[in-house]
Amino acid sequence: MTETMSCSRSSPHLLGPLRQRSRFCFLPSLTFHPKNRCIPTTVLGVPDEEDVQLLVMPLLQSWKEPKFNTVGEVVDFFHQVFEGLQYMHSNGVAHRDVKYNNILMDTTGLYSVLPHPLKTRRARDFRSTPSHSTQRQEHPRWGAGDKSIPEFAEDDLCDPFAVDVYCLGHMIQCEFLEGDEFTKPMKGFGFMRRLVGDMCKETPKERPTMDEVMDRSEEICVRLSDWKLRSRVASKRELWIVTFLRSFRHRHTQIKLARRGTAAIPSWPPELASRRPRLLDRIFPWRRTSIKKK
Repeated sequence: MTETMSCSRSSPHLLGPLRQRSRFCFLPSLTFHPKNRCIPTTVLGVPDEEDVQLLVMPLLQSWKEPKFNTVGEVVDFFHQVFEGLQYMHSNGVAHRDVKYNNILMDTTGLYSVLPHPLKTRRARDFRSTPSHSTQRQEHPRWGAGDKSIPEFAEDDLCDPFAVDVYCLGHMIQCEFLEGDEFTKPMKGFGFMRRLVGDMCKETPKERPTMDEVMDRSEEICVRLSDWKLRSRVASKRELWIVTFLRSFRHRHTQIKLARRGTAAIPSWPPELASRRPRLLDRIFPWRRTSIKKK
C-alpha cells in the first residue's frame, strides 16, 4: 500500500528526545494498542551532513478540515484526544506541547478524491476539489505553545502531566466554548463547560488526571440525546436566519443517516454506545428501570 509521507529538516539535538519517546510509544507490545494514537515517526540521517537529520512521518491533516457537521462528531473528537493523552500518561510519557495545531487527523478512508498536501481545498492534480464523506460515515483518527499555562509564570519545576491536562482543556475552551481572537465560539457545547473549567484550574493539584477526565467525559456524553448529538455545529455569531435555513437541510440529512443506522457518535466502542439509553427509554424512564430489575 502506498502512503504519502512528510519530511522536515532539523538538528540532531532537537530530534533526540522525540526519537526516545517514539521508540517507547512504538514498542512491539504497544504499537497496536487500541488507545495508542501517537504518530509513528522515524529519523533519518543526511549523507555528508552531520548536523542535519530528517524527521519522517505520515502526511496528516488538520482536525479542522473538513469541518465538523454534528455535535456527535465533536464528541468523538474529544473522546479520541482524551484517550490518546490518557494512553501516553498511563505509560509515564507527557506530551508537553498540547495545542490545536499539534493534534492531527489521519484521513484514510475519508476522501475519495485526496486533497493537495499544501492546498487542501484543491485535489492533488489541481483539476478538481477534494471529495469527502461525512466523519460519521468514515472514522478518522486524531492523534494529540500554550502561553496561558499558570505554572509558566513562575520559574519552578512543575508537573508535566498536569500541564498537559491544562493545555488540552484550554484548547477546547478556545476552539469550542469561548473562542479567541482567531476563533469564533461554537453553539451547543455547554455540557463540557464544567469539566473543561476543572481542567483549566490555576492550581495544578486541583486539576483532574486524564483517567478522571476520561471517566467524567464518558458519563457526560452517555446522557446526551440523539437529537443533541445530531445537532448542527454552528458559530454563536451566526445570524439567526442563516441558522434557520441551514437547519432544514441538516435535519433532513440526519434523519436519512439515522434510518440507515449510522451512529450519532462515529467510533465509540460498543461498551460505551450500549450505555446510552434509547429514545423510548428517555421518554419513559420507568421502562429502563423495569428492564434492569428483570
